[in-house]
Amino acid sequence: MCIRDSFTSAAKLIEKLTANNPELCIRLYLQLALAVSSVDKEKSFDEFTYELISQALLLYEENVTDAEAKKATVQYITAAVINISSLSEENYDTLIANTMSYCSKLLKKPDQCLAVLNATHLFVNNHLVNEAKMFNCFKKCLQTAEVSVNSNIRNLLLYVHILNKFLYFLARGQGNLKPDDLQYCVKLIQEKLIIAEKEKPDNLDLIKKYFSNTKSYLQAKKAEGKLTEIEV
Repeated sequence: MCIRDSFTSAAKLIEKLTANNPELCIRLYLQLALAVSSVDKEKSFDEFTYELISQALLLYEENVTDAEAKKATVQYITAAVINISSLSEENYDTLIANTMSYCSKLLKKPDQCLAVLNATHLFVNNHLVNEAKMFNCFKKCLQTAEVSVNSNIRNLLLYVHILNKFLYFLARGQGNLKPDDLQYCVKLIQEKLIIAEKEKPDNLDLIKKYFSNTKSYLQAKKAEGKLTEIEV
Protein backbone atom coordinates (compact mmCIF):
# COMPACT_ATOMS: atom_id res chain seq x y z
CA MET A 1 0.00 0.00 0.00
CA CYS A 2 1.45 3.39 -1.01
CA ILE A 3 1.46 6.31 1.38
CA ARG A 4 -1.40 8.06 -0.43
CA ASP A 5 -3.58 4.96 -0.02
CA SER A 6 -2.74 4.85 3.68
CA PHE A 7 -3.78 8.46 4.15
CA THR A 8 -6.95 7.93 2.14
CA SER A 9 -7.89 4.88 4.22
CA ALA A 10 -7.33 6.84 7.43
CA ALA A 11 -9.58 9.64 6.17
CA LYS A 12 -12.33 7.13 5.37
CA LEU A 13 -12.11 5.67 8.88
CA ILE A 14 -12.45 9.13 10.40
CA GLU A 15 -15.46 9.84 8.20
CA LYS A 16 -17.20 6.75 9.59
CA LEU A 17 -16.78 8.07 13.13
CA THR A 18 -18.15 11.56 12.53
CA ALA A 19 -21.76 10.80 13.36
CA ASN A 20 -20.86 9.39 16.79
CA ASN A 21 -18.17 11.84 17.89
CA PRO A 22 -17.74 14.88 15.65
CA GLU A 23 -15.50 16.77 18.09
CA LEU A 24 -13.05 13.87 18.22
CA CYS A 25 -13.10 13.66 14.44
CA ILE A 26 -12.19 17.34 14.14
CA ARG A 27 -8.98 16.56 15.99
CA LEU A 28 -8.39 13.36 14.02
CA TYR A 29 -8.77 15.17 10.68
CA LEU A 30 -6.34 17.85 11.83
CA GLN A 31 -3.86 15.28 13.12
CA LEU A 32 -4.03 13.45 9.82
CA ALA A 33 -3.50 16.70 7.93
CA LEU A 34 -0.42 17.40 10.05
CA ALA A 35 0.90 13.90 9.39
CA VAL A 36 0.43 14.37 5.64
CA SER A 37 2.09 17.78 5.75
CA SER A 38 5.10 16.40 7.62
CA VAL A 39 6.00 14.09 4.72
CA ASP A 40 4.72 16.15 1.80
CA LYS A 41 7.80 18.25 1.06
CA GLU A 42 6.83 18.70 -2.60
CA LYS A 43 3.24 19.77 -1.81
CA SER A 44 1.89 16.97 -3.98
CA PHE A 45 -0.89 16.31 -1.44
CA ASP A 46 -1.98 19.94 -1.34
CA GLU A 47 -5.63 19.40 -2.26
CA PHE A 48 -5.93 16.27 -0.12
CA THR A 49 -4.54 18.08 2.92
CA TYR A 50 -6.80 21.05 2.27
CA GLU A 51 -9.82 18.75 2.07
CA LEU A 52 -8.93 17.12 5.41
CA ILE A 53 -8.80 20.47 7.16
CA SER A 54 -11.95 21.63 5.38
CA GLN A 55 -13.77 18.59 6.75
CA ALA A 56 -12.58 19.48 10.25
CA LEU A 57 -13.82 23.04 9.84
CA LEU A 58 -17.17 21.86 8.51
CA LEU A 59 -17.61 19.60 11.54
CA TYR A 60 -16.78 22.53 13.79
CA GLU A 61 -19.35 24.78 12.13
CA GLU A 62 -22.11 22.18 12.19
CA ASN A 63 -21.56 20.44 15.52
CA VAL A 64 -19.70 22.52 18.10
CA THR A 65 -22.13 24.80 19.91
CA ASP A 66 -20.94 24.99 23.53
CA ALA A 67 -18.92 28.17 24.18
CA GLU A 68 -16.09 26.43 26.03
CA ALA A 69 -15.90 23.68 23.44
CA LYS A 70 -15.75 26.30 20.69
CA LYS A 71 -12.88 28.05 22.45
CA ALA A 72 -10.87 24.85 22.86
CA THR A 73 -11.54 23.69 19.32
CA VAL A 74 -10.58 27.03 17.80
CA GLN A 75 -7.28 26.83 19.69
CA TYR A 76 -6.69 23.38 18.25
CA ILE A 77 -7.62 24.47 14.71
CA THR A 78 -5.32 27.49 14.92
CA ALA A 79 -2.38 25.42 16.13
CA ALA A 80 -2.88 22.91 13.33
CA VAL A 81 -3.14 25.52 10.57
CA ILE A 82 -0.01 27.28 11.87
CA ASN A 83 1.96 24.05 11.49
CA ILE A 84 0.66 22.99 8.08
CA SER A 85 3.42 23.75 5.57
CA SER A 86 2.38 21.78 2.49
CA LEU A 87 -0.46 23.91 1.12
CA SER A 88 -0.57 26.20 -1.87
CA GLU A 89 -0.70 29.91 -1.06
CA GLU A 90 -4.34 30.10 -2.15
CA ASN A 91 -5.47 27.21 0.04
CA TYR A 92 -3.47 28.43 3.02
CA ASP A 93 -4.95 31.92 2.69
CA THR A 94 -8.46 30.44 2.67
CA LEU A 95 -7.80 28.45 5.83
CA ILE A 96 -6.29 31.48 7.56
CA ALA A 97 -9.36 33.55 6.70
CA ASN A 98 -11.68 30.86 8.09
CA THR A 99 -9.62 30.44 11.24
CA MET A 100 -9.52 34.18 11.88
CA SER A 101 -13.29 34.30 11.45
CA TYR A 102 -13.75 31.60 14.09
CA CYS A 103 -11.43 33.45 16.49
CA SER A 104 -13.39 36.67 16.07
CA LYS A 105 -16.77 35.01 16.56
CA LEU A 106 -16.17 33.38 19.93
CA LEU A 107 -18.89 34.33 22.37
CA LYS A 108 -16.86 36.23 24.97
CA LYS A 109 -14.68 39.24 24.14
CA PRO A 110 -11.73 38.06 26.28
CA ASP A 111 -11.79 34.71 24.47
CA GLN A 112 -11.84 36.53 21.13
CA CYS A 113 -8.84 38.60 22.19
CA LEU A 114 -6.74 35.60 23.24
CA ALA A 115 -7.73 33.59 20.18
CA VAL A 116 -6.74 36.40 17.79
CA LEU A 117 -3.54 36.94 19.78
CA ASN A 118 -2.62 33.29 19.27
CA ALA A 119 -3.55 33.64 15.60
CA THR A 120 -0.71 36.15 15.09
CA HIS A 121 1.41 33.04 14.45
CA LEU A 122 -0.69 32.29 11.37
CA PHE A 123 1.05 35.19 9.66
CA VAL A 124 4.60 34.85 10.95
CA ASN A 125 5.87 31.27 11.16
CA ASN A 126 8.35 28.89 9.56
CA HIS A 127 6.66 28.98 6.15
CA LEU A 128 4.99 32.39 5.97
CA VAL A 129 5.86 35.96 6.87
CA ASN A 130 3.17 38.61 6.51
CA GLU A 131 4.08 41.20 9.11
CA ALA A 132 1.37 43.67 8.09
CA LYS A 133 -1.43 41.19 8.73
CA MET A 134 0.20 40.06 11.95
CA PHE A 135 0.31 43.67 13.16
CA ASN A 136 -3.37 44.01 12.26
CA CYS A 137 -4.03 41.11 14.62
CA PHE A 138 -2.31 43.02 17.41
CA LYS A 139 -4.41 46.11 16.72
CA LYS A 140 -7.58 44.03 16.84
CA CYS A 141 -6.42 42.45 20.11
CA LEU A 142 -5.83 45.86 21.67
CA GLN A 143 -9.26 47.06 20.56
CA THR A 144 -10.98 43.97 21.94
CA ALA A 145 -8.96 44.15 25.17
CA GLU A 146 -10.01 47.78 25.65
CA VAL A 147 -13.68 46.85 25.42
CA SER A 148 -13.13 43.92 27.79
CA VAL A 149 -11.17 45.91 30.38
CA ASN A 150 -13.68 48.76 30.35
CA SER A 151 -16.38 46.19 31.00
CA ASN A 152 -14.52 44.34 33.75
CA ILE A 153 -11.14 45.34 35.18
CA ARG A 154 -10.23 41.70 35.80
CA ASN A 155 -9.67 41.51 32.04
CA LEU A 156 -6.59 43.70 32.50
CA LEU A 157 -4.70 40.43 32.25
CA LEU A 158 -5.36 40.58 28.48
CA TYR A 159 -3.05 43.57 28.12
CA VAL A 160 -0.27 41.64 29.87
CA HIS A 161 -0.77 38.72 27.49
CA ILE A 162 -0.54 41.13 24.55
CA LEU A 163 2.61 42.72 25.95
CA ASN A 164 4.26 39.32 26.27
CA LYS A 165 3.35 38.41 22.70
CA PHE A 166 4.84 41.72 21.58
CA LEU A 167 8.05 40.72 23.37
CA TYR A 168 8.03 37.25 21.83
CA PHE A 169 8.04 38.60 18.28
CA LEU A 170 10.29 41.57 18.99
CA ALA A 171 12.94 39.28 20.48
CA ARG A 172 12.95 37.39 17.17
CA GLY A 173 13.00 40.51 15.05
CA GLN A 174 9.62 39.62 13.61
CA GLY A 175 6.41 41.48 13.02
CA ASN A 176 7.78 44.94 12.24
CA LEU A 177 7.17 45.81 15.87
CA LYS A 178 8.80 48.84 17.46
CA PRO A 179 9.71 49.70 21.05
CA ASP A 180 6.96 52.32 20.99
CA ASP A 181 4.41 49.54 20.61
CA LEU A 182 5.69 47.93 23.81
CA GLN A 183 5.82 51.24 25.64
CA TYR A 184 2.21 51.93 24.73
CA CYS A 185 1.15 48.60 26.18
CA VAL A 186 3.25 49.05 29.34
CA LYS A 187 1.67 52.47 29.97
CA LEU A 188 -1.83 51.08 29.45
CA ILE A 189 -1.21 48.37 32.03
CA GLN A 190 0.28 50.81 34.54
CA GLU A 191 -2.69 53.17 34.18
CA LYS A 192 -5.28 50.41 34.49
CA LEU A 193 -3.48 48.88 37.47
CA ILE A 194 -4.32 52.02 39.45
CA ILE A 195 -8.01 51.29 38.83
CA ALA A 196 -7.52 47.59 39.57
CA GLU A 197 -5.89 48.38 42.93
CA LYS A 198 -9.04 50.28 43.89
CA GLU A 199 -11.57 47.77 42.57
CA LYS A 200 -9.60 44.68 43.67
CA PRO A 201 -10.73 42.05 41.12
CA ASP A 202 -10.37 38.42 42.20
CA ASN A 203 -7.36 37.93 39.92
CA LEU A 204 -5.47 41.07 40.98
CA ASP A 205 -2.56 39.10 42.46
CA LEU A 206 -2.20 37.12 39.23
CA ILE A 207 -2.22 40.30 37.12
CA LYS A 208 0.42 41.95 39.31
CA LYS A 209 2.62 38.84 39.40
CA TYR A 210 2.48 38.35 35.63
CA PHE A 211 3.22 42.01 34.97
CA SER A 212 6.03 42.00 37.55
CA ASN A 213 7.65 39.00 35.85
CA THR A 214 7.32 40.74 32.48
CA LYS A 215 8.93 43.90 33.84
CA SER A 216 11.79 41.81 35.27
CA TYR A 217 12.36 40.35 31.80
CA LEU A 218 12.35 43.85 30.27
CA GLN A 219 14.81 45.12 32.87
CA ALA A 220 17.11 42.17 32.15
CA LYS A 221 17.00 43.02 28.46
CA LYS A 222 17.79 46.66 29.24
CA ALA A 223 20.81 45.50 31.24
CA GLU A 224 21.97 43.67 28.11
CA GLY A 225 21.70 46.90 26.16
CA LYS A 226 18.45 45.88 24.45
CA LEU A 227 15.05 47.60 24.54
CA THR A 228 16.72 50.51 26.29
CA GLU A 229 13.96 52.86 25.09
CA ILE A 230 11.34 51.12 27.23
CA GLU A 231 10.52 52.64 30.61
CA VAL A 232 9.14 50.18 33.16
